[in-house]
Amino acid sequence: MTDHDPGNDDELYQELLQRGEIVVDLDAAQLEAWASGLFAALDDDAAVLDFVSYASSRQTPVSAAVLAAIGYLADDEVARAARQSSDRMASLAPESVAGLGRARSAQAWRVQARFGSSLVIGFRQDPDVVDHALLVEIEDGVLTDLQMSGPPNELLDPDVVGDGVEVVTIEASDALQEVVAAWEKAAQVGVEVTPGIAANQHLVRRRLGEELGADLVLFEAHEAAVDLSRGMSADEIARANEAALGTLRAAVGDPNPPDLGSGPESQSGWVEVVRGTVPGLSPREQEGLLWLEWADWLGVGIGLLRGGAEHPITAGSFVDLINRCPEISSTVHADDRDYAEWAFDVAIEHLQDNGLVDDESLTETGWSSLHASLIAAWS
Repeated sequence: MTDHDPGNDDELYQELLQRGEIVVDLDAAQLEAWASGLFAALDDDAAVLDFVSYASSRQTPVSAAVLAAIGYLADDEVARAARQSSDRMASLAPESVAGLGRARSAQAWRVQARFGSSLVIGFRQDPDVVDHALLVEIEDGVLTDLQMSGPPNELLDPDVVGDGVEVVTIEASDALQEVVAAWEKAAQVGVEVTPGIAANQHLVRRRLGEELGADLVLFEAHEAAVDLSRGMSADEIARANEAALGTLRAAVGDPNPPDLGSGPESQSGWVEVVRGTVPGLSPREQEGLLWLEWADWLGVGIGLLRGGAEHPITAGSFVDLINRCPEISSTVHADDRDYAEWAFDVAIEHLQDNGLVDDESLTETGWSSLHASLIAAWS
């Protein structure tokens, strides 16, 4: 490889290698996962090749480890360049480099929730210990997310999977075949490249290729605007907001004091779930949140404000509030209840992340900001 030609991206490459200082303390599978994430941080093969050139000009154990991992995960010219450089630095590389590519699947489970299926596949680097796992989210046969984790028992802990989730042991080879089929279908129909897919696809693709001989395409990230309109025009949304505000005020009045600037301020967590603008959701979660209508959140909001700060915060209780609210004419049909509860689960998780809900109860901030947040969401 030619000497590195300094360019505008050197600051990024330097930062990536600085972050990579931890790799000398990682085992082989952890090194593979870390390096797989590099491809998400770099735009294309040309950028990866330039990074390889930069790392090759730094004769350090970190560079040796990173280049070896890139050589294992990459294809064609990038792989050749990384391998050549890592071979020249072999004496500097940590012992973990010798274990690259040795992990093999050992166990698998199907995790079936109300709206979606997951596969958990445990891998081992030596014959005795299953020490890390792959979590694959699949919807309607299409791969929608990839995550790497520690031992599979951490993912399958009852406190993690929650109630109403079925976990079934399956053959690891069958699980891998299902991942390949879901990957190929995702490539055909198109799928949002989540952060998990972007970070882990190079590693998972390499594992599937080695164990099954699968030759899978890589997913290309693209920016896609999320349609938050619920299929409505701007005028229709404005009228719906106005009607919701009128119903809310007729039912429970305005926050006290009426001057919102001197009273409890609205919280973005509330506003985002009501408007359906929660960031970072998968397409399936976004669709579920946008399925909830103005009347649904009116029923929840009015019910909570009347019920007080101690009202339980669960998806089931939210649906009950909708069905019991006299101010709205629509209810959640029995056939839709499971989906509505799942959509509210997505919302409640976001409220928890924003400190508005804790242990199925409103926090002090969650309660004090609720009324003002509903008004802000529809103003």
